[in-house]
Amino acid sequence: MEHISIITVNYRQPEATIAFLESLQEQSFQNYEVVLIDNAPLLDHSADFSAACPNLKLIINPDNIGFAAANNQGMSIAEGEFFFLLNNDTIVTEGFFETCLEGFNDPKVGALSPLICYYESGERIQYAGFTALNWRGQNELIGQHQVETGQFQEKTSTPYVHGAAMIIRRTVWEKVGGMSEDFFLYYEELAWSEAIRAAGYAIMVVPQARIYHKASLSTGQDSPLKLYYLTRNRLVFMQRYRPMVQRWLFISYFFLLVVPVRVYTLWRSKQNHHLRAFQKALFDWFNGNLGYQNISEL
Repeated sequence: MEHISIITVNYRQPEATIAFLESLQEQSFQNYEVVLIDNAPLLDHSADFSAACPNLKLIINPDNIGFAAANNQGMSIAEGEFFFLLNNDTIVTEGFFETCLEGFNDPKVGALSPLICYYESGERIQYAGFTALNWRGQNELIGQHQVETGQFQEKTSTPYVHGAAMIIRRTVWEKVGGMSEDFFLYYEELAWSEAIRAAGYAIMVVPQARIYHKASLSTGQDSPLKLYYLTRNRLVFMQRYRPMVQRWLFISYFFLLVVPVRVYTLWRSKQNHHLRAFQKALFDWFNGNLGYQNISEL
């Protein structure tokens, strides 16, 4: 039986992380190790984490180094044949690990994600795959908000894994490397997927494996932080990973239409913190200010 490494990142959500760790103990599959990266903790919860998950590998970072860098840390010390990068705000279901591993029976499959449902709404789907990004830098979550009634049964190809639950072969990671740390938050899994597919591997969705996600627990549904990183990193991604013509079509569309509309909307609704975060995202992209940027004092 394959040995797997479960890698998860905590950022000041000890209760959610403990619930995640406890859900692992309830699984019949137990041939795993857990690597937990704790970013910028306010208090030391090491004893609580270890109580919820014996034999835990724990990395404590005094600063918040971000989602990609923390997962890269975890993968660098992981020993499993497969890396299960799972958000700490997820809950796994029985049979999850075995079903995901079956998705790798085809050696061409380099990475996959399971069916993801919203934790708060029971059987309502968040992710059953992605569509490809169009020239406007937009794509869709397949099945999002649908009630899960078994409509997704077959393993299918998808352009991108989902950041809440990504499973990758160790051998693929050794070939393509980890996630780009330029993004800090958001879009790093899309960039990683581009690298995986460029190396000749397929990315799949395995809907028979299900996980529940407490979506946007750490960043908020509509926070200035989320707006900043989504805006800046959308520009970075399109600049790096789209062909020249599509890249310039996107840049023209974004600055001639998206920016004026967004600025006006935020100004009119008096969302001043959001407006400053949006403006800083544009400034930082133009000046190449990547990775972590402090927007708390805007």
